Amino acid sequence: MTYPFLFLGLMVIYISWRFANDWASGVVGFIYGGILFWLIRLVVHIYLIIIPN
Repeated sequence: MTYPFLFLGLMVIYISWRFANDWASGVVGFIYGGILFWLIRLVVHIYLIIIPN
C-alpha cells in the first residue's frame, strides 16, 4: 500500500513541475498529504484500541 501512495505523490510533484513550473508546491502537498494521512490512520488506530468491540 505504501508504493502506490509514493508513486502518486511523485506523480503530483512531476505534474505540478511540468505544467506549472512550481515543483515546490507539489513537494509541500506531498509532505502535507503524507502527514495528514498518517495522522488520520493514527487517530483511527488509537480509537480502535481504546474502545474495544
